[in-house]
Amino acid sequence: MTKDDIIGEVSENGETFVIYKKQLEEGLGVGVSSISQQKGKFAWYDPDQDALVKNDKVKKYSSQISWGTTTQSFIGS
Repeated sequence: MTKDDIIGEVSENGETFVIYKKQLEEGLGVGVSSISQQKGKFAWYDPDQDALVKNDKVKKYSSQISWGTTTQSFIGS
């Protein structure tokens, strides 16, 4: 992943959520990971599978996606 792959960042309750694009085997995907900090240490948490948003073999695709995610602080508390 490079800086150009990052679509956006959102900070909430001490965690930063990073939304990124990623080239998948089938086409273009997006994913969400979180960065949390506790006791001076940082953790990158990526529990979910990336979502395919553009299949290279299908010309027509949905431009709207949604999914739920689990954060490290939610399962670690």
